[in-house]
Amino acid sequence: MTAEIAPRDTTDIEAVLGRMVYQAASLGKAMRFAGEMLAVAEDRGR
Repeated sequence: MTAEIAPRDTTDIEAVLGRMVYQAASLGKAMRFAGEMLAVAEDRGR
C-alpha cells in the first residue's frame, strides 16, 4: 500500500502565508518599539 498525499487547498496555503506576513510585521513593530525605548533610555543616561 502506498500512502497518497492529498493536494493542499490553496486557501490553506494563503492562510499560512497571511499569518506569516502578519507575524513578521508584528515582530518588526516590536523591534522598532524596543529600539526607540533603548534610544530614549540612552539619551536619559547622558
